[in-house]
Amino acid sequence: MARWASLIDFRRSQNPVLLVDAGDFCRHLSHPGQTELDESYFLRGMKILKYDAAVIGVNEIFLGKDELLRTADRYDIPLLSTNIVEKKSGQTLGAPWIIKTRGGRKTPWGRSGGIKVGIIGLALPVFIHGTTPEARRLLEVENPRLAALEAASILRKKGCALIVAISHQGWNKSVEFGGTVPGIDIVINGRRRHSATHREWAGGTLVVDTGVKNRSFTEIKVEFRGNRPQMDAVDSIKEALGQPERADLAELEKNYQREKKEQLTRSMKKGRTLEAKKNR
Repeated sequence: MARWASLIDFRRSQNPVLLVDAGDFCRHLSHPGQTELDESYFLRGMKILKYDAAVIGVNEIFLGKDELLRTADRYDIPLLSTNIVEKKSGQTLGAPWIIKTRGGRKTPWGRSGGIKVGIIGLALPVFIHGTTPEARRLLEVENPRLAALEAASILRKKGCALIVAISHQGWNKSVEFGGTVPGIDIVINGRRRHSATHREWAGGTLVVDTGVKNRSFTEIKVEFRGNRPQMDAVDSIKEALGQPERADLAELEKNYQREKKEQLTRSMKKGRTLEAKKNR
């Protein structure tokens, strides 16, 4: 992550950048071998990197609503969930959409001449059934296509020139979604199928799979020529790994490794103590 941060900083110094997470950034409750220590350090890294949007996926639902919202507040994570709705209130669990303006110039009244980007996040309804009884009782997942159509219409009226859908639906569904929902420019698949960055066109929509964590670094490049965006996706993992480590994140990783080692040592000592007691 320390090298990723250096590349992100470099990109931000060159051009306007949006940094998004496609979901499942919380892991310890649903992934064997992941611990709260692993997760807390990863979330601290996310806070340092300053994400623009993070989609709620299956692993976030495992946390439960209250803990998820506390976690998001603690680490400044901008939660996004266009079609995950609380049954009681009818409100989305995260923001229904996030609008960011990039480019242009700063004025005393805000930015002028920039591009408005609308970001939405969508989950497949069936995924909630494999989470928790509490989630099934409190939440419902609306039809992603209908939710996206409504959101895209609202975002266009709000002046968004580019609409990005982060799709926690799986690759095949994301491609189908991109080809059947008008108004979406880019679909980012949040439940990866490919080991490296992969892209396909579904009509005029660019559909991108982001590959495997730590072995892929996906960048989607957008350039406006007139009113039409020119888009492509590339895997910049080699460039990312060639960057110097950003000092604050390098220190964070160093502390993580130290705590991980201490945790392992305590666990081994506890195991030996229990074994000694058993053999008495």
